[in-house]
Amino acid sequence: MTIAASAVDDTQLPPNPISHLLVSIRFAVNAANTLPTMQNILDLFTSIDVLHRGTAVFSMQGEDLWAYLIGCGYTAAMPFRRTAVDDNVGFLTLLIPFGRSLYDPEECFPCTRAGELILRINRAASDTNLDTITWTIASVELPDAQPKRFLRATTLSGTPGATGDFDFQLYPSTVYTGLLVFSTVVPVGTSFTTTCDRFQLLLNNLQYNIAQANFEDLWGEWINRGGVGASLLEHTHLENTAAMYTQNAATLGPNSVLHPLRQYVWIDFDPTRDLMYAIDARNVARVTLRINAGDTGAIRVMPQEMIFLVAGAAEGS
Repeated sequence: MTIAASAVDDTQLPPNPISHLLVSIRFAVNAANTLPTMQNILDLFTSIDVLHRGTAVFSMQGEDLWAYLIGCGYTAAMPFRRTAVDDNVGFLTLLIPFGRSLYDPEECFPCTRAGELILRINRAASDTNLDTITWTIASVELPDAQPKRFLRATTLSGTPGATGDFDFQLYPSTVYTGLLVFSTVVPVGTSFTTTCDRFQLLLNNLQYNIAQANFEDLWGEWINRGGVGASLLEHTHLENTAAMYTQNAATLGPNSVLHPLRQYVWIDFDPTRDLMYAIDARNVARVTLRINAGDTGAIRVMPQEMIFLVAGAAEGS
């Protein structure tokens, strides 16, 4: 299907239990000798929302979704056949998971009635380095599944009015398995300034789990443990055209492209995938993520929640 620039498209999803959704964007390169970056492609998604009876059970923009998938432990999607030749085609497929593992009949989105579950895609106004853009959507259903739980992930946004402590009030009465955080400014060039400089988690105003952690600590812990480091970095090679080579022109060293992951941290509350370390806030009145802001850039916090469909279920579920 085709979605015009700045348009919104609603797709009705099937009523069977759903393991995950596949959203593929197909495109052509716009202009010769212009290689679309990963950022160009992800920026086409202003937001991707899954709505159940009008309430979001998933809500992120394209760039956030890509970082979220890596945080969840899924293989990072990269564009297929992305070239710098005008009108050459390529595609990128992202998935929206409703469980920590795919195809889990006990952890997926439950049955719904026809018309209750909607996938909403908001397309951006601009398509830098891209044109001829179309989308395909597929749902992976588990017709005989009887799920006990599913993942919910939505987005909270805020902008500090000044440097210093800035609080995000998270949802109480739920179980947290992770937090994805976007920081507008991160250490780059000659500056260590970071919008999300330090983190604390508080339950009922008492420190819990995260007493104090720096952005660099959390980013490094995620990248090192997740194994998504240098292999994901985009780079180009620059030819030394000033030198008078006649054959086998040498290139300069690789020129790293600023990568989308640089602005994110994934705070994993379920590293063992058995809920041993999950934050059970079901009997907590106040859940606060306190961020010490190094500047006044925008911040996005995307909590990952485990929603239980069986009363009393939690540990070992």
